[in-house]
Amino acid sequence: MAEDFQEAQPHEYLRLFLRDNVRPDNRAITGFRDVRIHCNTVKSALGSAMVCYGNTRVIAGVKGKFATPHIDTPSRGYIVPNLSLPPLCNSKYRPGPPDPRATVMSHKLVEVLSGVLDLEELCISARRAVWALYMDVVCINDDGNVFDAAVLAASAALYNTYLPATHVHEETGFVSVDEEGEGRRIHLQYIPVPVSIAGGSVCIFS
Repeated sequence: MAEDFQEAQPHEYLRLFLRDNVRPDNRAITGFRDVRIHCNTVKSALGSAMVCYGNTRVIAGVKGKFATPHIDTPSRGYIVPNLSLPPLCNSKYRPGPPDPRATVMSHKLVEVLSGVLDLEELCISARRAVWALYMDVVCINDDGNVFDAAVLAASAALYNTYLPATHVHEETGFVSVDEEGEGRRIHLQYIPVPVSIAGGSVCIFS
């Protein structure tokens, strides 16, 4: 019943809680969500993390592929994040094509992460090969502030990403993973800290 009322009249639903100076999850109006970060949760990924942002759960994993660098940036690799909002995380999302909100968040995630890593760190051999880091960011449970949780999960996954050693065959230019070589951890230039603020008659931090 409460979920139906929340979906039908979301503003009135929130006003009922604001009147009593409490949030739907029983936090104080000025209270923050508890944040927990679990790293290396996906063993098959180069780097991964799960973020518990209150009751919201988001998991991120990084996989790497060899790619040809852009002609204008011959020593820079790529970061390609993709955020998913499957129906299992909240009933407001429907099966079928990607939800438009997921597309918007994916674009925002690209903007946020664009300066986190020096893309030249992803260079294997200038003009020949670079790393393309594909990042899957999946919401497991949407209880609000999915984007903030996604930024934290993506940043933590990158922070814990190790790139395998590689070998470039000079005659053919072929690139392969060097199984006997020592991998290296990528270094972040900074770690973004997301904060969402809702304005109106009161200012609410989420």
